[in-house]
Amino acid sequence: PAGSAASHEITPEQIAALADRLRERLQTEPDNAEGWAMLARAYNMLGRAEDAAPAYKRAIELNGQDAGLMSDYADILAVSNDRQLEGEPLKLIERALQIDPNQPKALSLAGTAAFNRKDYAGAARYWERILVNLPPDSPMLDQVRGSVDEARKLGGLPARSVPTATT
Repeated sequence: PAGSAASHEITPEQIAALADRLRERLQTEPDNAEGWAMLARAYNMLGRAEDAAPAYKRAIELNGQDAGLMSDYADILAVSNDRQLEGEPLKLIERALQIDPNQPKALSLAGTAAFNRKDYAGAARYWERILVNLPPDSPMLDQVRGSVDEARKLGGLPARSVPTATT
């Protein structure tokens, strides 16, 4: 039926209720890394960075090998700190890239941190690594290409010639 797709969309109220139930469950399962990660992501979806950050921290304490989780935590810390990636967020990004050198969010954040430091060549290198791994139909493709092109221009570098997953 045509209307059935809409019935599968989850509302913020439903996410909040799920997060509350999960938080209660984690009181009795404090070592459930997956539960803490789910709780952190739920709070993040709700725009509750102040609640998401400690949940991400706990999830990483329990599972320090999840590069995506580390990248999400770095992002939340930066958002909570006036969008500043330097300091703890950058340490988390570097750890994430040690675990998975192609983790897209970590590459994106590392590129942004480099760009903010006016290290345009570094920013372009990070962002070009994203391009190589993006599928050709990714909605992010044009945005990442634009970021690479801007960084290369500002850094006085030649135009992008890095192959993408589409070539």
